[in-house]
Amino acid sequence: MAANKLLSDNQLCKHSVLSLHLVFYLIKALLYCSTIHHQLLINLLTQLNPLEVLGMLSGVVYVVLAARENVWCWLPGLVNVLATALVCYNYQLYADAGLQLVYVALTFYGWQQWLYGGTNAQILQISQTSTQQWQIYGAITALLTAILWLLLRAYTPSNVPFADAFTTTLSLIATYMTARKQLQNWLLWIFTDILYIGLYTYKQLPLFALLSVVYTVVAWQGYVKWKKNYHNITAIR
Repeated sequence: MAANKLLSDNQLCKHSVLSLHLVFYLIKALLYCSTIHHQLLINLLTQLNPLEVLGMLSGVVYVVLAARENVWCWLPGLVNVLATALVCYNYQLYADAGLQLVYVALTFYGWQQWLYGGTNAQILQISQTSTQQWQIYGAITALLTAILWLLLRAYTPSNVPFADAFTTTLSLIATYMTARKQLQNWLLWIFTDILYIGLYTYKQLPLFALLSVVYTVVAWQGYVKWKKNYHNITAIR
């Protein structure tokens, strides 16, 4: 058993190194394609808002811990949503800012579920998303996206009302799936993060776009690790 655990840790380490290399080359490609010179990048980093830095760092810690199925992921997740709410509001991403406040409730819900949401109030185990659940999520996505889109068009100066509304809704669904430890939450996060890369690039938030690239890579890691853990649990049963 100790040998198997050591092998698993070594494999996780290799995956982490490969992911870091991938992120590095993605960043280089993005910088090259956008013709950002080194001095411009340095200026950009020095002009970062402290809230942006806090949101970025806490977001990375949250995703990495969640991918490792560590219940303490919800603490940096709470810091992340509060910081990100203020950043999004400042950049007129109103639906995204409001989403962060909903995240506060989902964060405490997820924390409670991971600890006591399983059978007989035990630790919650990883599960698959059923066809019926996907249908419910699809209906909620369509309805909530439409409502948010109409509200954003009518009451905010947002110039990306549909993109803001759609990514907001997808993020809510993905967060709920994470709180319920549904394996496919990572696949939905990958799709959502790819959309965020485009949205943040359009809103001239290059570092948040790069952060979404990192999230995408870590989400794939999370999916691979959770899938393996899920098969181990079902094999024991």
